[in-house]
Amino acid sequence: GRPIISSLGSGNSNSTSAGEEQYIRIDGNLENTQSGYDASATGNNNDFKIGKYGIDTDEHDGDIAEIIIYDGIPSAVEEIQIQSYLAVKYGITLSNDNDADASAGETVSGSITEGDYVDSDGSTVIWDYSTHSSYHYDIAGLGRDDNQGLHQKQSKSANSDAIVTMSTEAIGTTNAGISTQITDGAYLLWGNNNASTSANTDLPSGYTGRLEKEWVVEMTGTVSNVHVEFDISSSGLASDAAADYYLLVDADGDFTSGASATVASSFSSGKVTFDDVNFTDGQYFTLATQKAAPGALAN
Repeated sequence: GRPIISSLGSGNSNSTSAGEEQYIRIDGNLENTQSGYDASATGNNNDFKIGKYGIDTDEHDGDIAEIIIYDGIPSAVEEIQIQSYLAVKYGITLSNDNDADASAGETVSGSITEGDYVDSDGSTVIWDYSTHSSYHYDIAGLGRDDNQGLHQKQSKSANSDAIVTMSTEAIGTTNAGISTQITDGAYLLWGNNNASTSANTDLPSGYTGRLEKEWVVEMTGTVSNVHVEFDISSSGLASDAAADYYLLVDADGDFTSGASATVASSFSSGKVTFDDVNFTDGQYFTLATQKAAPGALAN
């Protein structure tokens, strides 16, 4: 299964970010709250166990990548800061509904709304849900924030249907193995419109197929010369050479006119890669082919 962000709060008042003494969030979504518990605990020099349920066998069975413990109660914005750090680091899409009521995408504080990703200063929005609500799927990102010890140089969404990987250099096997640095405070995040990855019939002139799925990028600062990889091994966009594939980049998401095209740098094992791509904030992109029929169709 994919990684999740589990956020738990327990205190002796309802001044938590969820408005109750105890709460649980998964990937930012408020799953449950409990009131009237006035929960508190005092250490007794024994080990502090994570994932252990003392009166039953229903204990955690799985890996834990990271644990963050506060000695106070995070505000709603501080909790979004924590979740954003983890979401960028592990390729997790945050919920757009982290409040106790039924309305999603509400304002949390100032210009920050539910579904936003923010950096460590708590005010710079690095993914704007209100702007990109139709593309709030399979979100991943590159970025650096020295205040959080974050330096994500390669990323792919942890969701099973994600097909795009980006890196600051040639795609590697681990983030740690990527040497090209990002400037502190710079981010490049992307998400898609949740369309299928099958071939689209709404084609720009000169192309025989393109993915229905489209992506949008949000840039904070500058992240340049990124390598973009599409895993199309299960899509309907079949071909046999890099020269058949093009990265289409557009300002408004209408790829039938005005889109710039970049030919692929390589194609191997169902993966198409484009080297040294320079996006700007708010651009849309997708993958297309000029392969003549019937080679452009999987069937």
